[in-house]
Amino acid sequence: MKDILPELNGKDYIQDLAADYDIHFCQEDEVDELIDFIHKHWRANHIFVLSRALLDWQHHDAQNKRYNFVMARHRASGEIHSILGFIPTNQFDPSIEAIQIWPCIWKSREDISVKGLGASLYYYLKTHIKIETIAALGNTEVALGIYKHWNFSTGKIEQYYLPNTCATEILSSHMKKIPLVDGSDEGWEIKPLTLDRYKMVDSQHKIFRCISKYKSKAYYINRYFNHPIYKYLFYAIMKNHSIESILVMRECGNGSSNCLRIVDYLGDLDNLCHIKYDLQQLMLKHNYEYIDFVVIGIVPGTLEKAGFVYRKDTPDTIIPNYFEPFQKENVDLDYAFKSVDPKAEVLFYKADADQDRPNLLP
Repeated sequence: MKDILPELNGKDYIQDLAADYDIHFCQEDEVDELIDFIHKHWRANHIFVLSRALLDWQHHDAQNKRYNFVMARHRASGEIHSILGFIPTNQFDPSIEAIQIWPCIWKSREDISVKGLGASLYYYLKTHIKIETIAALGNTEVALGIYKHWNFSTGKIEQYYLPNTCATEILSSHMKKIPLVDGSDEGWEIKPLTLDRYKMVDSQHKIFRCISKYKSKAYYINRYFNHPIYKYLFYAIMKNHSIESILVMRECGNGSSNCLRIVDYLGDLDNLCHIKYDLQQLMLKHNYEYIDFVVIGIVPGTLEKAGFVYRKDTPDTIIPNYFEPFQKENVDLDYAFKSVDPKAEVLFYKADADQDRPNLLP
């Protein structure tokens, strides 16, 4: 396999750091120090500080008895000076062979200025794991600049929404009005999909041939059905009582109003155009203000055929991204993507990274 980050090779400052730093994966007996670092140097009372269960679910590698964080421990002081968190998709199914990682917390202490310290964590990561693809969502300006220097492709998320024209705008503002349709396309409908029913879907079903090779049938169980805090909703898109696609969604709100967010998808995205009526009826039944879909890499026009509106088409529209705590503002998250597989697609959804995780305890 090709080296995904050859830009880091031959850097003397990375090699020189070995004299002063022990760079390694976070071991199980170091997790309290990791949590303390996050609290003091990333964000006080971060959710990983408040919920060990969530940290373990997202980052504990039980097979290798470690946490999916690279850390730099200063040899002289014994203190942690820098960390890099990452989520490999095989965290949710160890049988997945091709490795894609999603970096999350990448932080060096503000009071420590050592050239290449943060980059050395990536060097360690790519030399100890055979990474095929790296994708990052929600980057700081500094991180985004580094990714560009390392020849990542970059861009911003695309956000689409389907408004409930019968609802009062509380979460949102100035949504485009979309008329209600009279009925579904003949033979098409959506149905709630329970875990038991999902397990009955054949692993060779065509919907699993449409998903990334970095995911699997088991991935969706462990990533969504087994989430320790969030409750995800699975809806099957049916044609003549046969599953054609699956929507993974989550309800969000501010206490006064709720919306529904599509955070993942299995199957052919073109099937969405057949269920506009059902999605509108779902919003009316539960009084959802709108349904939104954050996606990167979709074929232009696909969601518009299903009645969705591209948020940026109307400059005054606000469709919030943050709910914990709620912020009534648009947020255009940056992404970065790099792969050694020339066939790898820049196609991913909001919950692929750690952007769809709790920030507050329920």
